[in-house]
Amino acid sequence: KDFYIPSATQIEEITHDCYESSSLAYKKLHTFFMKKLHMENELATTWCLNVWMNSYNGDSPSEIIKDLNEHDAVFDGEDQLRDFMNLLMDAHNNTRLIENRGHKPVELHSNNFTGIPTIVPGSSKAASILGELQPQLSAMGIPVELGKKVYPNDPCPCGSRKKV
Repeated sequence: KDFYIPSATQIEEITHDCYESSSLAYKKLHTFFMKKLHMENELATTWCLNVWMNSYNGDSPSEIIKDLNEHDAVFDGEDQLRDFMNLLMDAHNNTRLIENRGHKPVELHSNNFTGIPTIVPGSSKAASILGELQPQLSAMGIPVELGKKVYPNDPCPCGSRKKV
């Protein structure tokens, strides 16, 4: 993968705010800190920066939870903690990482996924096994092609005994 080249606007933003404050994931996290954990704007911004640095440096998101506990942040229950964990992971997945050459994990994931592959048998034994399992595989959304692949030295499927 090539290195990510940021735009001038992104460089200005990180230089000014020290993190990607315009990212939707970080906006949601900032709002959570202010509304749910009742933090002032400056403190919420500081915690967003901490989350960004944690992700950027490849540290574990659990370190953020530990730091919040040390700074007496109190969650109102499991649901609020679960919401925070979802926002934290979303922010982590939308942070440009050194080990990804500046790309976000979500960018790499979305570029690599091309869909479910079609299963094609390579031999008559594989074809018979796939034939038995076809209903279950189809129910799971995995397409199965049961026709045997024809190779150049195989006899013609029409029965003329000539090579394909």
